[in-house]
Amino acid sequence: EGLMLMALRYDYRGIPKVLALDDLRMTFAHPTQENVEWSNRLRAKAGIWCKRDHVTLAMYDVVSKLPAINTPTLAVYGRKDALSNKMGLMEKTIKGCQTAWIEDTSHFPQLESPKAFLEPVLKFLKS
Repeated sequence: EGLMLMALRYDYRGIPKVLALDDLRMTFAHPTQENVEWSNRLRAKAGIWCKRDHVTLAMYDVVSKLPAINTPTLAVYGRKDALSNKMGLMEKTIKGCQTAWIEDTSHFPQLESPKAFLEPVLKFLKS
């Protein structure tokens, strides 16, 4: 549902509607003007492909594919992610999936707090 809503942020030609600071509150725990400019630049470059990606992902049933994953997996979540109600899905469906929570971050903890993100990732890779 959220992905379809994201697709609506593009017109029929794939030209994105310009985002403002409040539009990024679901993506970043503490959005900055730099985040807004970065996001608008990327979306303008990707255009119709971003819109199509959001629609495709919204229609694709990834959940039914998760049990087929049989490799060590680490799920990394931002503690303030607006999608936190979906958290735990990977741990329930991927055998042996480990979890790491990054405090004071949202949907992109790797951008908001790279050092805090790398700590559990490097520990997982070394294990």
